Amino acid sequence: MKKILLAFIIVSVFNITLSFADNPIWAEVDKTKITTDEVVTYKIVIDSLSKDTLKPHLPEFEGLYVVSSSQSSNITFSREGAKTVLGFTFILAPKETGKFTIGPASVEVKGEVYSTDSFEIEVTQGKRQLPDGYQSQPSRRHPKLRKSRKQPEIIL
Repeated sequence: MKKILLAFIIVSVFNITLSFADNPIWAEVDKTKITTDEVVTYKIVIDSLSKDTLKPHLPEFEGLYVVSSSQSSNITFSREGAKTVLGFTFILAPKETGKFTIGPASVEVKGEVYSTDSFEIEVTQGKRQLPDGYQSQPSRRHPKLRKSRKQPEIIL
């Protein structure tokens, strides 16, 4: 009886692992609650054996704007073929206070569309007040990310 139960558990774990491996795209956020003084990091990873160029369909960042973004790629070769891992990272700052949803990102692989989970981000007022009209100017840098740069002294 114990052997049957152990075999059932092993098969169940193996099936759960395979079901997670079926979806080649996943996303995560580092925080779901932030203040107007903070930023949230949103990451998307696409992992596929597809030979096609994979471009994700990005969600709208309701109530947030992109401060910075980056992309990475890694290609490995094995007996199964080339495996491509693409990573997209977005640093998002709030436009205003409230609850906002980052919808699911998706990617099409071999004619099938795969999606990530969506995330709800709650933004509360921080120590700094957002300037009037801040939400209408998404290109402004977040106050916490501003760096004071001294101009180099040029001596001739």
